[in-house]
Amino acid sequence: KTLTSYIIDGSRKDLTECNTSAGYEFDWKISKSYETDRYVTYTFSAYTFLGGAHGSFISKGSTFSKPEGIQFGWDIFNKEYGQTGHNAQYFNASTPVSFQECLLINPADFPLPTTPPLFLDDGMHFIYQQYEIAPYAAGLPECTIPYTEIQNMMTSQARALTGLDTTGTTVKKNTTEHQSAPQKFNISAF
Repeated sequence: KTLTSYIIDGSRKDLTECNTSAGYEFDWKISKSYETDRYVTYTFSAYTFLGGAHGSFISKGSTFSKPEGIQFGWDIFNKEYGQTGHNAQYFNASTPVSFQECLLINPADFPLPTTPPLFLDDGMHFIYQQYEIAPYAAGLPECTIPYTEIQNMMTSQARALTGLDTTGTTVKKNTTEHQSAPQKFNISAF
């Protein structure tokens, strides 16, 4: 049974048991976001509507080394850097106050996203899911931090994968494909 048929069959069963005539929708897509001779990054996105005020959208990516096929996650960072991450400088906020007012969390305890970062051409890409740090209207807050700004936090294996040698010097990448990364989160839109 395919993943799609499993999800659709489960949704039909749930809606039948709820005795509802509400329409529902489930769309998903897997795409290659970026690839070099050392790694490939894929992104999975899905939209679900089961009735109610609005649907739900998720986006999650995975990066794999070549040719080993090893999947990378939060283990790309040295352990001493903990589980809190970014700050306002990586988001398009007009002021620190506007940044704080638009969050559902305390910016002093800014958590890392639940989904692992993605390796892209211009840096490490972080995606927060709906309601993870901001209201639904914010969409999926995301930002890209250049590799050179976070290289000291990365393991030597991750630096080598991205083309940074152990001294922090950029090694030329052999790029085979690139799709534009999503826009940065515009917090001032609220």
